Amino acid sequence: MISSERASLPLRQNCEGYFLDKDGNILAQPTKKGYMLFPGGGIKVSEDPTDALMRETLEETGARVRVIKYLGSIQYEWPEDWAKTEKQKKRYEQYRGDEIHFFSGMIDSFTETFDEEDSWQGNKLMPVSEAIEFITSMQPFPEELAVYYSAQLTHLKSLE
Repeated sequence: MISSERASLPLRQNCEGYFLDKDGNILAQPTKKGYMLFPGGGIKVSEDPTDALMRETLEETGARVRVIKYLGSIQYEWPEDWAKTEKQKKRYEQYRGDEIHFFSGMIDSFTETFDEEDSWQGNKLMPVSEAIEFITSMQPFPEELAVYYSAQLTHLKSLE
């Protein structure tokens, strides 16, 4: 249950994308923390969500992408123990959770990744089936993130 103080905070506008290469591999990366990473991030005030997603994808992965389809959105509130990093702790003070807009599209090309703190290292592509298997293996999902992981699975399965 969210406190009344936290309930008055807005949701952070966020985006996440599922981008395929010409061979049907998805832009994704498993993390050492036990979850699957897809490109995306915060949408700036008055920024178009597709523009935000293309910007975030380029910054994080070096991929130039085309957004083709809007897949839907979800809202969820962050649990008390959500914030681990200083960046997350600041967000936790400003927002009560995320509203995530999901999109799919295609990878046009790769450039050098920017020297960003969130830039991905190593292999950035995998078969969609591997991403699905990875997220499925995380079940049962933590209650506070079940809506998010379930949405990821639904969207990924639609790409197979």
